[in-house]
Amino acid sequence: YTPTKGLFQSSGSGIELSQGQSLVQKLNIKVLEETINMPAGAGPTTSTGTIPAGAVILGGTMKISTADTTNRNLTDLGTNSDTDRFGTGLSIATNATSTTALVPGKLIPETTAQTFRFVQSGATTGDGRIQICIYYMDVVNG
Repeated sequence: YTPTKGLFQSSGSGIELSQGQSLVQKLNIKVLEETINMPAGAGPTTSTGTIPAGAVILGGTMKISTADTTNRNLTDLGTNSDTDRFGTGLSIATNATSTTALVPGKLIPETTAQTFRFVQSGATTGDGRIQICIYYMDVVNG
């Protein structure tokens, strides 16, 4: 198909960039959005959704959607191949309801599919929930 020149969105896709000619490649900006339960105990937690190989992670947000009744200390906040991509040492206070910007340390294409990942120190309860939105762009053949 030959879309109009500029940015547009077609059904089931992210935002696409077109030069107004038959597309050989499309630049898509998409989002991985997921709600994750905060577990009791220590260790890593990983999203179930993935960011495809070849994508460039632009950034995102992490919002506490359900406040937790215990303090949380996240020692790593990143992806499965770069565990501290968005930082280290994030503390979440008891009953906090806030949004944190996720800013990647680098913008490079991923060689493999990625998941969002965080590592927490021990927590006595597992009643909190976070919502992540990771924005990324990928180029696909049209």
